[in-house]
Amino acid sequence: MKRKKLENDRRNNFLASINDPKRFWETLKSAKPIIQNDANYIDGEKWFAYFRNLFKTQERAGQPATQNPSLFDSLVEAKKSGCLNTPITEEEIMLSISSMKAKSAPGVDGICSEMFKCTANIVSKYLVCLFNEIFECGQFSDSWSENIISPIHK
Repeated sequence: MKRKKLENDRRNNFLASINDPKRFWETLKSAKPIIQNDANYIDGEKWFAYFRNLFKTQERAGQPATQNPSLFDSLVEAKKSGCLNTPITEEEIMLSISSMKAKSAPGVDGICSEMFKCTANIVSKYLVCLFNEIFECGQFSDSWSENIISPIHK
């Protein structure tokens, strides 16, 4: 009961401070997280252990565990070996374009997903060159970091 009252008080203080920036930030900074003391709380180590064992293959008779890695271990090894640093292929670009959601809002540049889907065979070659160049040099246009945020009030 005390917890619900505390949450309601925080919510009301937060909503009351929306029009006053100074009060808003004071309220936000003073809001300390409520500590979970229940059985549903999962710490970082438990998450790590869970995902490490999630795709673990069944041990085969006569094989030590080192020859029977989990998917997690395989990804770690792939990262270490550098095979994740292979150039982007046209097939990957085509797969990404085909998996784009239809009728999504365009970005700042005005290009929507339907434009990519309709011209995939033409633009994929250029996108491969562009993305591989970005992958090699590690730099991309600052305008790619811009976005449009439209708040939707209930």
